[in-house]
Amino acid sequence: MTPKKIGIIGAGPAGAWLAYRLAQAGLEVLIYDHKVPWEKPCAGGLSSVLWGRFPELDPLKSQGYPNRKFRIVTVLGEKLESEVSHPLYTVTRKRLGRFLMDKAASAGAEFSPAKVDNFTRNNNGVELIDNRGGRARVDFMVGADGVSSLVRRKLCGAWASRNFNYSLSVLIPKPVSVPLTFQFFSGLAGYTWIFPGIDSTSIGIGAKAGRYKAETLFSFLAQMVSKNPELSGLNLDLRAEAVAALIPSLTFSSFLRQKVVGEYWALAGDASGAAHPVSGGGIHNAIFSANLLADSIISGNPRRYQQDWRRMCRQELTGASLWGPIFYRPGMQKLFSKMIAKSEAARALTVELLPGGRPKRTAVLLKLLKAVSQVLI
Repeated sequence: MTPKKIGIIGAGPAGAWLAYRLAQAGLEVLIYDHKVPWEKPCAGGLSSVLWGRFPELDPLKSQGYPNRKFRIVTVLGEKLESEVSHPLYTVTRKRLGRFLMDKAASAGAEFSPAKVDNFTRNNNGVELIDNRGGRARVDFMVGADGVSSLVRRKLCGAWASRNFNYSLSVLIPKPVSVPLTFQFFSGLAGYTWIFPGIDSTSIGIGAKAGRYKAETLFSFLAQMVSKNPELSGLNLDLRAEAVAALIPSLTFSSFLRQKVVGEYWALAGDASGAAHPVSGGGIHNAIFSANLLADSIISGNPRRYQQDWRRMCRQELTGASLWGPIFYRPGMQKLFSKMIAKSEAARALTVELLPGGRPKRTAVLLKLLKAVSQVLI
């Protein structure tokens, strides 16, 4: 049976897209967020796969910067620079949020600028209680409320620390003429980045939560800045300007165990853990998970979302939860560096994957085997 009134907590990419889809289908939608649209210094990369799946997002291209030039710097200092045919667009989170909320509102979703800080179950559905004293009864509740989701914590329990990545990032309020860059360092099981935008540039560092002290991460980030003259001349005060954030990075077993739907509730986006365990990228899978949830609700079978979500994770995320820890081992990082230096197959595969490409797993495996053989020979 299709619920008639849906309450969505959180108006990030997952919540706003879900509100748009459900309102477009004629359902009554109430979406809560006390911050939207907000700015975040995250990279904000949108790939060609996203445009292909969701053509309604095409107008966002005019608000983003098309990154065609990519650069990777390995732990041994090897550099791979290349141009790609399908650019990765960087769109600031504020622009993305405004665009998606405008779509939701135009479809008929009702927005509340309050913060939901509690909810109770009753025979007629769910009562949402906000920080302004407001109460609203809905038939079905969706937690799209991010990595620290209230809905998930109350209904599924808190995640263990191993299920998080930690990032420090800075949004520089000006464009920087530099390729989109991923830079790796010896001793860092993570990476630093530079994502140029139209009128701003995101720089940052990400690694497994709890593995490094903030001082160590700032040191790596400062090294990255010093090695890029376009950044070092900006006199950045990293400690004053950086924003810290937790990002979902579920282990393989956590992906298998995570419950994302129940009798009167569901989770979408970061709240469900739908983020890439290695790169931390979450926008694509936030919208993808929300779209799957919308399909199941509209079909009258919300419970179907659990198997759809797991299928999405198998296709997009769970593999990375297995190979990611191996990739960041010192020996593998050095092998990767040598592969970039000596193997055309490795360079071609990297260029295909960087802008968000999704080659078949068999093709990836064959190219990796070829790359390893080229290095060993």
